[in-house]
Amino acid sequence: MLLYLHYFIKTVKRECIICTEDVDLIAFLNITDQCYHERKICRECVGKYIKHELEDNGNVRIACPEDGCTEILDQKDVKKFANEESFRRYERFTLKFALSQIPTFQWCLNPNCESGQDHYQGDKLPIMTCNSCGHKSCVVHGHPVDDDVCKECIQLLEDEERRIQEEESESYVSRLKQCPNCVSRIEKNEGCDHMTCRCGHQFCWVCMNDWNKPHEPHCAFN
Repeated sequence: MLLYLHYFIKTVKRECIICTEDVDLIAFLNITDQCYHERKICRECVGKYIKHELEDNGNVRIACPEDGCTEILDQKDVKKFANEESFRRYERFTLKFALSQIPTFQWCLNPNCESGQDHYQGDKLPIMTCNSCGHKSCVVHGHPVDDDVCKECIQLLEDEERRIQEEESESYVSRLKQCPNCVSRIEKNEGCDHMTCRCGHQFCWVCMNDWNKPHEPHCAFN
């Protein structure tokens, strides 16, 4: 019985839906452990499909090519079908994909370097020097830099400094009022709203009326 089964598997052929060739039944393997559908694609065509996904699409989450199946091939599945070159590429891609999920990991932007490293300082220290090739790049704007300087980062800092200065200036102006008597500018940092100017005039900071006279209706001191 076992001999007959072995003979049957070795001699019976099936048409592959990809290459349309009549292929030995033994060449139709289960693509993943979770695939329970009929096997319609031969081993060679699955291998070519994996190579295409890696080389042309740069995809490491390779789904089963059988129609209607969405199961993802794991490492042992890829190794079962891919040639040695494709499997090495798959391992490199999966490593890069895993490292790219680390928030602080940055790849070197030198096109001739495939290295990367942890850059936990982030935008606090935007210039990263590659430990492998020495290439310098800005991790905030994603481009190479010269002389440890990123012009875009400098512009951001200058814009932020200008914004702070403008806010401080507006805040300072909001603390200034003119004395109703001598029109001198008076700054109020804190304390009560009963103001006394250098000229001796006393007035209300809220409604600007003479302190010793009736205040405006909206004033809390009315």
